Amino acid sequence: MPHDASTERAQEQGRTTATRDPWPENAKIVAIVLVVVGHFIGPLRSSSAVALALSNFIYWFHMPLFVMLAGWFAGRISASPERLRSTWWKLLLPYLLFETINTGIHASMNGVAFRPSYDLPSFGMWFLVSLATWRLAIPWARKNHLGVAIAVLATLIVGYFDTVGPALSLSRSFFFFPAFLIGATYSSQLTDLLKQRHVRIASIAIVCGALGASLLGWEPAARAWFLGSAAYSAIDVSPPMAPVWRLIALTTGVVLALSALSIVTTRPTRLTALGRYTLYAYLLHLPLLRIAKNLQVFPASIDPVLLSITVLAAIALALMLMTKPVRILTGWLVDPATVRDRLISSPLRRAASPR
Repeated sequence: MPHDASTERAQEQGRTTATRDPWPENAKIVAIVLVVVGHFIGPLRSSSAVALALSNFIYWFHMPLFVMLAGWFAGRISASPERLRSTWWKLLLPYLLFETINTGIHASMNGVAFRPSYDLPSFGMWFLVSLATWRLAIPWARKNHLGVAIAVLATLIVGYFDTVGPALSLSRSFFFFPAFLIGATYSSQLTDLLKQRHVRIASIAIVCGALGASLLGWEPAARAWFLGSAAYSAIDVSPPMAPVWRLIALTTGVVLALSALSIVTTRPTRLTALGRYTLYAYLLHLPLLRIAKNLQVFPASIDPVLLSITVLAAIALALMLMTKPVRILTGWLVDPATVRDRLISSPLRRAASPR
């Protein structure tokens, strides 16, 4: 019996929903919470030594973890016209919409001209551009058994080119692509490895050790290296040592990300279902953060109690932004592909229903 593309998508979604492992879903929630917390305590780095240490600790690995999990769910992507359309609807169109919103907020609250610059992503928006790039590249990159090694070599080399910088998120696309490839290529092997008891014990020690080292003021490399957003010339380091520091930052991020992934619970929880909607929290918290900064709600000095309240509020915000009421209100912005599919499928359902 013939059936349309919408029916095929629905069937595929049903199979995916039924077989999704709660472990990476739980990890996605942890990752997005770290992203939101890291962004909201970022403005407090100069106000508190504890905020600075906690911010550094989060920035060492929160994006490698988030990127790796994005690759985890992109492992079976194939090259096809449908993939191009999906990338447009799921990533590039939301990027344009939110980039316009963020620029509008900045213009209205600072009394400047509205001049969106879509080739230079605003704060946090680089991820959608890079994710689109990775999803388009993965069908070819995955075919090479040396894919991760080649991706690491590429990011070490392109750092010497000033043209590979924040424009179109090129530098970060290269820098974090190895983490994306690891998630996309080795998800099954990592599942078996990271769930082992002795690996989890070691992972707890690694994460706690990194947190303790951060609180003591230790940094494996300058913060700029973990951002991966600039060429070597923008960082004060001798050219021969630049690839070494980039490799240290990349390796530290991946090791800590794998350790964090290992200690996440493998059991379904009340929050597990929210793991499918982390992009809502990612995109929606950025304009809210921009508004908060423009309203100067972040104090010039902060004590541990207020810092704790800020962290808890950021966690609550991240979870709230993934809830169903928020998704209903903002789905047309964050996930226009789903809205499009519903508009297409509704007339088809009515046409197929018996009269």
